[in-house]
Amino acid sequence: MTAPSTASPTKNTPPTATGANNKPVGTDSPAASSGGGATPTNNAEPAPAAQTCDGFVSFDDLYSRMQQDLARQDADDRLFLRYISLANRLNQGACAADLEFDRLALVKTINSVSTDTSVVIPRAVGSDGALLRIDLRDLGWDEPIVVDGNAFTDKWEAIISASEFAVEFEGDQADDIKLDTNTLVPVLNADALMDVALKNNLYYEMLGIAESEDELLEQLGIDEEGQEEQGLVIRAGTSQSRLSRQPTVLERLELENRVGFYWSRYDLADETAGQSIFANPLGFQEDAILTIFSLPNGFNAYVIFDGAGVRQTETEVVLDPDEAEMENSVSCNGCHAAGLNPVTDEVRDYVRANSRDFNADEFEEIQESFLEQAEIDATLRGDAQLYQSALARSGLDQLKIDPVEAVYERFDGDVDLAVAAGDLGLTPDELRKDLNFLSQQVDPQLSVLRGGSLLRAGFEELYLPALCALSITSDNRPSAAACAEVGQ
Repeated sequence: MTAPSTASPTKNTPPTATGANNKPVGTDSPAASSGGGATPTNNAEPAPAAQTCDGFVSFDDLYSRMQQDLARQDADDRLFLRYISLANRLNQGACAADLEFDRLALVKTINSVSTDTSVVIPRAVGSDGALLRIDLRDLGWDEPIVVDGNAFTDKWEAIISASEFAVEFEGDQADDIKLDTNTLVPVLNADALMDVALKNNLYYEMLGIAESEDELLEQLGIDEEGQEEQGLVIRAGTSQSRLSRQPTVLERLELENRVGFYWSRYDLADETAGQSIFANPLGFQEDAILTIFSLPNGFNAYVIFDGAGVRQTETEVVLDPDEAEMENSVSCNGCHAAGLNPVTDEVRDYVRANSRDFNADEFEEIQESFLEQAEIDATLRGDAQLYQSALARSGLDQLKIDPVEAVYERFDGDVDLAVAAGDLGLTPDELRKDLNFLSQQVDPQLSVLRGGSLLRAGFEELYLPALCALSITSDNRPSAAACAEVGQ
């Protein structure tokens, strides 16, 4: 978009569509929802709950499995192998169906922060699905990375640095594994990985996304002016977005260095006055830009920019469907569970009906870029198919809800006895027996778990001290240095 509009109000009233409480209703924009003709999945249901099962995998079991698995790999490959655990879910009482749902969430997560052209499926280590192996090279995670001024030798190191649940263990097996893999933390729970890898600046740096809109366009080889001259730019304007109370304009550019799409939505803040996408659809000054574009493997990348085109991790200009602040990219996964939603353009017909309010050049440019609805629909279907093809290659195409959003929200929720036990490598019954000891040795707050729950943030602070206290007799246990730092 260009400079702020100075056009006077038009004679006909611009389209509006509101429901109860003056909230917009109707179809959504491609940078605001899921779709490609699929039913939007904004309010993700919880992960499917199976009956409680009795599987259990201790930390010692995990390290034994990793050691045996590494012994079967070439020495040169071991440096790039990492492990992701679902054992905490198994220990909570999850059954095979639950683990499969979490595995699919992990598949989507790692491919959503991959810079490689292939879709990667983690390899199972063992028959119960509790431990999975990845190769950093398959995802482009073996590259150095800088996050918030901190340099890391590879992207795995950046991930474990961001997680409170990434703990260095020591012991004969743990020490051997650290040497083989050249990392202090070779394994991380799947939900803990999802919690950090898909948000904040870590998400952007995992994908190498530039810090400004102009830099990102250059990075992707997109010549916006050239595409404008060639008539390749497609736009749509709607007053019916579920994510904004103001009308929004959508714009599509071609990816010029690979197959894929680049859609952006341009939004005005609720308090912004004196501008209209209908009076000046090419010339208003937006307050936020939300962009979605294709990754090399066909998955989606999401970016939030402010009105000046500077990269942001969150925005209050556009809200997620639950009226919460939009946080990249965790707020985007559920809305885009199936890719792109249809959008009904209102600008083209409005400008036609009010042609006297536009000079000949403006009218022609608007008609050229705000296409007939059939052309917009066909473009969106084609773009959605690219993403849906990536989902199919990952085994995610049959899910009715987004697994990433469901697992993320579950992990971010309150921590009860079963959840705490799983994270601590115990069964719920074992943790219940240890609560008095932990309340005395670590913090009295942990006694709340006997019949209540802790906030996730509160449990994170107590996690390492509790793990240290519980692991004294284990063969593999948190490092003495790490325990000393938390007074254990």
